[in-house]
Amino acid sequence: MDIVFSYSPAWLLLIISLAALISYWFYRKDKAFGEQSVWIPRLLGVFRFISLSLIAFFLLEPLIRTETTEIQKPIIAIAVDNSESILNSSDSTYYKNDFIKSVNDLANELSESFEVDLLSFDESVKKGLDLNYDGKVSDLSNLLNELETRYYNRNLGAVIVASDGNYNKGINPSYAPIALSAPFYTVLLGDTGKVNDLAIDEIISNSISFLGDDFPLEINMNAEGMNNSDYSLEIYNNGRSVFEFKGKVDSENWFKSISTVLPAEKTGIQKYTVRLKSTADERIQQNNEGVFYINVLDERLKIAILTSAPHPDVAVWRNALKTNKNYEVEVLDVDKFNNNINDYSLFILYQLPANSSHITLLNKIKDAKIPYLIQIGLATQLDHLGQVFTENYTIEGNSSTEENIKVKINDAFSLFTIDKRIVNDQATFPPLRAPLVELKGNEVYQHLMTKQLGKLDTGIPVWLLSESSDTKNGIIVGEGIWRWSMTSFSLYGSHDPFNEFLQQTTKYLVRKGRNKRFDINIDKEYFEGNRIKLNARLLDPSMEAAIGGDISFNLKNSSNEVFEYAFGESGMKYSLDLGALEAGDYTYDAKAIIASETFRLNGSFTVKKMMLEQKDSHANASLMYQWANKTGGSLYYPDQLNEIKDKISQSNLSSISYKTESFSDMIRLNWLFFIIVLFLSVEWFLRRFYGSY
Repeated sequence: MDIVFSYSPAWLLLIISLAALISYWFYRKDKAFGEQSVWIPRLLGVFRFISLSLIAFFLLEPLIRTETTEIQKPIIAIAVDNSESILNSSDSTYYKNDFIKSVNDLANELSESFEVDLLSFDESVKKGLDLNYDGKVSDLSNLLNELETRYYNRNLGAVIVASDGNYNKGINPSYAPIALSAPFYTVLLGDTGKVNDLAIDEIISNSISFLGDDFPLEINMNAEGMNNSDYSLEIYNNGRSVFEFKGKVDSENWFKSISTVLPAEKTGIQKYTVRLKSTADERIQQNNEGVFYINVLDERLKIAILTSAPHPDVAVWRNALKTNKNYEVEVLDVDKFNNNINDYSLFILYQLPANSSHITLLNKIKDAKIPYLIQIGLATQLDHLGQVFTENYTIEGNSSTEENIKVKINDAFSLFTIDKRIVNDQATFPPLRAPLVELKGNEVYQHLMTKQLGKLDTGIPVWLLSESSDTKNGIIVGEGIWRWSMTSFSLYGSHDPFNEFLQQTTKYLVRKGRNKRFDINIDKEYFEGNRIKLNARLLDPSMEAAIGGDISFNLKNSSNEVFEYAFGESGMKYSLDLGALEAGDYTYDAKAIIASETFRLNGSFTVKKMMLEQKDSHANASLMYQWANKTGGSLYYPDQLNEIKDKISQSNLSSISYKTESFSDMIRLNWLFFIIVLFLSVEWFLRRFYGSY
């Protein structure tokens, strides 16, 4: 511990000299002490000198520097797989009881010499060893990322990973780089040998069909250890058998794909159950059943993309919307358009009006109250656009001045759910090219995207969607979304995430009934294990967002159990978190009360069962060996945990010492303050006592 100064300590000489000079000058001719002993004024001068010196000393802002040394033991991280696939083995009872005890014993023994961190993982990584093997998804690449985040630049001695090596989310762990320098000691859980198993590997179907149409269906099956056994495949719709197929497994490692078509006979969300049965004994039965859903619609919607010139953006819109079988998409030259406007459910107005001749058609679309989406580009005549849609938007700008716009997705946007991949990777999407324009919505709108300058979210709208108008509409500032589609393909290996993003915008605009004063943003399908978050909208008679409402939500499952919820108010919206619901069919009844008015909504949705963890019937020893071999570790089995302990104990892992410096102000030392007060008080008392003031 030592003392440092914020200013040069050379000032101490001046401080001491001045304090001595002032003290001497003050007492050198004080007549009050003329009859007293000479030591009294000298003593008081010393008191004055000490007090002044200490007070001036603090003007240099002295700090006390303290150096501490911390010894960090080597860290041993133990991560255990908590996914459902661990219990697919014949030793499921062992993993529920004895194995957990063995891991805890290993941790206790290692903790005598090392710092031990216990972790459990499935889709995410959690602190502690809370194992119930209920994880619906396994993400081993996320485990690697989490380990690197937790232990980067720390004294990590070794990592023990206990898993069956099976994964169904994230990138292939075999190719994931391992930045940690510590060895991985992998423990292979589950069955290492093949088991008798017949399974539904994949069900491929469209999500939408139309009443009276036949929709295609493909079912992929696989089997191992089931040679010469008979099987049957049945498909049920609401308990009624609609398809049956019988066959024989004719090899040890068997795969078969069955394709068929089924009729769409009833509108609405239709649930289909696929069941696979075998004459042979199987240990795992969960992967013999699958469920898929078809939304059967009774009409096709026509969408017109009007443009004055070809552009890659137009192709992106067309390709994205054509993947939805519910849409009939037409790309039309605005100068040649003479169709019946009322035949269409939505108009996408791409860079229109490009000249004054287009104003008449745009006015007809607006007057017909048909939903529309405007995309502004460099060819858009902003003054003409503002004249046509003056009731909806205030548009000011210069068509001849160009700018590049980076966008930020609005976290509070609630009209529909945006793919998390798009949200997480939005910073990688190239900027849009746009004329210099200032845009303002004149009705109730939500900002889907705003303009971003560097790290600053300006709040200036780039992508707007109406919320309260009887004719839904939207506007996008900028061209170049084809680059976003290419970025989607580069990031995800597919255009699908971005296509779905464009479809979500379109679905919202063509969806009927959104001019209701009470509505809930709720999907028809969810997956088991995922949190279900709902947003509600409540409007006053002037179609403005209303606050102070009371919204109740009653949910009934397939067993007729009723659960009561209430929406919470947050700003100008209402939200409700239902959590993760079990698989099944649900109906709901919602009631909103605002002032003296009451509104009701009811409907249904389905939570689909996730069977990802039932697809793998035996352990992936190859991957667990690769992890160990790549890092200089070894592969072990659950009964060899003591060997891991001995291996780590013999690894000559050493502790690391860290030195840290801390600083504190000396002026905070109370005892110094009391010393100064003491000297000043004694000096004052003696001066009073001897008659000097």
